[in-house]
Amino acid sequence: DDHPCQISSFFVELLCMHIMRRSDASSIPALFREFLQWFADGNDAVKNPNPYHQGHIRLSERVARRTCDHAQQTMRKLHAYLRPGNAYSCPACGLHRFLDAAGAIQHLESGR
Repeated sequence: DDHPCQISSFFVELLCMHIMRRSDASSIPALFREFLQWFADGNDAVKNPNPYHQGHIRLSERVARRTCDHAQQTMRKLHAYLRPGNAYSCPACGLHRFLDAAGAIQHLESGR
């Protein structure tokens, strides 16, 4: 299916608010992991804050399925980087970096 898979920014904002309210995570990678996990678990609806339209705002079935698949793939790909407690500094530049699966510090943006 090559059609675009669109999620409204309003839906993403509501989901981020939901995650921030219930999370005790203290880092961006940990919050991102929770964001991805929410989709990977098959969730597809957030509470509608509009008092006149109570209920939930739901993704379409196709969008929910594709988002779930993409979140699961991303979680598998970035597992080593999104583990809780994974915080190391690069000895060359001193910037906060991540350990790869072999335990070597690498720059995430380099793709290596």
